[in-house]
Amino acid sequence: MSQHKNPETINAGQRWSNEDDKRLITLINDNIVTKTVIDYDKIAKEFKRTVGSIKARIQLNVYNMIDDEHTIESMCKTYYLDLEDMKLFSQRMSKKTENSQNTKKITIEDVYILLKSYKNLIKMILVKSKVLLKRLIKRSQC
Repeated sequence: MSQHKNPETINAGQRWSNEDDKRLITLINDNIVTKTVIDYDKIAKEFKRTVGSIKARIQLNVYNMIDDEHTIESMCKTYYLDLEDMKLFSQRMSKKTENSQNTKKITIEDVYILLKSYKNLIKMILVKSKVLLKRLIKRSQC
């Protein structure tokens, strides 16, 4: 059965809302955590998502909370995450951010220049087609 058709994972693949993120952190903080282990199955059922998506979302939320005050080590301790897994996740996210910053943003001016060049190409095609049409007409009259 597909995850979307399964009532237990009907939200799999759906976009997370800010409210979902807040609720996720609240659930973890409100003792869904038992003896240094997060009950991923219980949380997944609560959100009607997969265990994998819950783990990934917790990592993303923790990654976004890391700052000068909240180190990766302290956040992993607080949210019972594996430090090495979180470091790998953090490296992937940093690389993603770096790649997106290297990507040139397209401006309205870029679009204008592109459209203008298309306009010139279309004009050239029209001129050449008229010349070809005239030649064809001449040949057919002979």
